[in-house]
Amino acid sequence: MMAKVKIFVGENTGSVEEDINEFINGDEVGSVIDIKYSAAITTVTDSHNIEDPYCVFTALVYYTEKVESDFHFG
Repeated sequence: MMAKVKIFVGENTGSVEEDINEFINGDEVGSVIDIKYSAAITTVTDSHNIEDPYCVFTALVYYTEKVESDFHFG
């Protein structure tokens, strides 16, 4: 069983959470080993020299792949 990582990036926590939940409930993930969250906050200056805050949320999901088995009961 090989461990892998997948990185998610979004401008709000809700979108990152939705993407992670969709991924871990999909067909690719066997088990989640760990999830690491991070946030980066900066300001962006517009054409009128007004600074607006800008946030980026990232998450790294460390997981194992789902293993398909040829063994069936019955």
